Amino acid sequence: MNGGASRRRLAAASVIAAAAMAIGITACAGLASCVARGPRRIVVAAKELPSRLDPVRASTPAEENACELVFDGLVNVAANDSGTASPVLGLAQKIVQDQDDRSLYHITLRPALWHDGQALDPSDVVASFAAYADPANRSPRREYLTALVSSMEAEGTGGVLVRFREPIAEFRAWYVLAFKIVPRLYKGSEMPSDRGREAGEAFSASPVGTGPFRFESRRKDELVFSAEPSSWRGAPASTGIVIRSIPASADRIRALVKGKVDMIADTSPLDRPELERVGDAMVQSYMPHAFYSAAINLREPILAKAEARRALASAIDRSSLVPGITDRGMGVQLNTGPFPDGLLTTVLPEYFKQGFPDRLPRDIVLAASLARSSGLAAASSVPRPSAGAALPKEGLPAGLRISVPESWGDFGRSLASGLAAQLGLAGISARADVLPDDVYAKAISAGDFDLALVFHEGYDNLFSGISELYRTGSPANETGVSDPRLDKLLASRDAAVEVTAWLRDTLELHDLVSEIVPYLPLFTIEKDLFYRGLRGVLIASDNPFLTAEKWSLAGAD
Repeated sequence: MNGGASRRRLAAASVIAAAAMAIGITACAGLASCVARGPRRIVVAAKELPSRLDPVRASTPAEENACELVFDGLVNVAANDSGTASPVLGLAQKIVQDQDDRSLYHITLRPALWHDGQALDPSDVVASFAAYADPANRSPRREYLTALVSSMEAEGTGGVLVRFREPIAEFRAWYVLAFKIVPRLYKGSEMPSDRGREAGEAFSASPVGTGPFRFESRRKDELVFSAEPSSWRGAPASTGIVIRSIPASADRIRALVKGKVDMIADTSPLDRPELERVGDAMVQSYMPHAFYSAAINLREPILAKAEARRALASAIDRSSLVPGITDRGMGVQLNTGPFPDGLLTTVLPEYFKQGFPDRLPRDIVLAASLARSSGLAAASSVPRPSAGAALPKEGLPAGLRISVPESWGDFGRSLASGLAAQLGLAGISARADVLPDDVYAKAISAGDFDLALVFHEGYDNLFSGISELYRTGSPANETGVSDPRLDKLLASRDAAVEVTAWLRDTLELHDLVSEIVPYLPLFTIEKDLFYRGLRGVLIASDNPFLTAEKWSLAGAD
């Protein structure tokens, strides 16, 4: 669950702007034709469009976010009026744990229609689970789901029997059941569980769901969704949503200022000052289920030494990495391990009043000593080419490469430079290595980096999927870490069904990762979502579309 979102106006609007908003002019600024044509769709600017709209194979935040508009789970995550996200019944009308066998859950489906007019059926749920479990689909949710759920089968004409591998508490079961349901039949034919086939690709390009919006069309730079008036959730407050791709942060801001879009879904921590000058802009801020860290390439011989990695960790003062951002106190969590520092105080506030212990506090004297004794200080002075560059040439700059994607802009450059400066105080030479996004992605995949700034997002409130960053051989394992102790502990945490077992494994994982140091933990920063001329906006999680059916254009009545 999220600690809640805050909503505020960045600056007082003028009387003229307020009057214009009352009749809907602000909402249509830059889109004058919408006044004559009547209500228009809400336009949301995003850094990129999703490649596909199939929740089974959704692997990026853009894909996960857009699927929220079209699909439902047996359980949905919803935001209440206080800005807190929590699980609620979705396509399940009732969820009952069997009193004789607590590994069984009986689910009664609610009456609901797919966007093509078919009725929701238990076979849709069974087929959905089979698709997530099919290795051919490489679903990011596969390992998590199959580690906990043994089977799903139809129970009567309107029910589903879910068999977990072990007895499981309801607080865990509801989150497991939040995976999105897809139809068994598509355009009159049964969908294969392998979604990579022709039918699966057709579905991902033009999907059918049960959500509040139906997919309408795709163009090069935008996706269009129409409101579904027969949605079981109720008719959306708007006529639809358009997601428009605007890659550059500065261009997204200009589009909002000129009225070409109504909302910016992707922002940088440095965007707020410029948007404060927009008189009628609103902002909602929330703490995401995400974190920044610096991946350490354990494939590099010098960085394979635990002593060298401890030297790096001991040199870092997280609060001063990006002045004006990481030192502002409010809206920033300084993380000391694999999880955001507020995880325990958010999930189990009755037991925890503070975050995780810092097993590697800053100690610049110790960092310098470890850097010398491990050989890191000497090794870091050797010239190194940028990722993807030719073999070393005379005159190349020395220092560990701190790779950062170009799309992070000034924030990324400031963070990489701040990290390099702090390492330098311990005698470790380092430099920012700003790379085009495609080169950065290839460098991470190929292990062509020393340190790499990374941002991991899209987790549930328990950070269930974090295991993939540390599991031996996992495609998401960026650092190359491989440790049997980690693998065993990760398997135990993923399979935990009781709060006490989950808590024990979470605390042990914090300590073990702090000992191995495959990442330099950095921070989690409050995210901002900016909008103009909209009503009903409430953001309480990483997915901005969680309550999109409640959004409406001001003056559209």
